[in-house]
Amino acid sequence: MARNLRTPATGAVIDDHLVLAVLLIGIAAAGAGATLGLGRWWTNTKLVRRLPWLT
Repeated sequence: MARNLRTPATGAVIDDHLVLAVLLIGIAAAGAGATLGLGRWWTNTKLVRRLPWLT
């Protein structure tokens, strides 16, 4: 019965989920969807023009 005895890569206070959440929020806040993704296309759809809170 093997146990995982490795220590986590980050400390006990900063979990990797927290690091990834902050990273994703930063990417969204920087507007990376319009540059690298489908953001421009999405904002030009009829649905988003009708419901602007979806942007």
